[in-house]
Amino acid sequence: MRPPPHTVIATVLLLIFRRDVARRDLKASAIAFAFVLSATVACHALGIVNTINDWSCSSETERFAMARTLALVAGQGRPELGAEFFLRCMEDAAIGDSPLSSTKINEIAAGCMLFNLTVFNESE
Repeated sequence: MRPPPHTVIATVLLLIFRRDVARRDLKASAIAFAFVLSATVACHALGIVNTINDWSCSSETERFAMARTLALVAGQGRPELGAEFFLRCMEDAAIGDSPLSSTKINEIAAGCMLFNLTVFNESE
């Protein structure tokens, strides 16, 4: 498991400052920058075992990356089960004060797949 990004940044900054004797104001501004950055960066990447509530709180980039992963794994290359399908499905499940807020992303994806395959099988 990877450490959170703010931990990595702080570690790198500490190593730089230990090697070189930097001015006090440079240290203070770099540390302040690290704290600001850590406040804006998510502590962990979005994963399939996160809840749909975590999906709502994640960045658009993380959501699209997860949708692509779901399309590759669950969609198995089927064109109708692409990243856009999973992105739309997850967004629908995460709307408002959803009763699904504590449901895991992989469970929502399985429900989306089941619904899609059932609808297509009944229409044939």
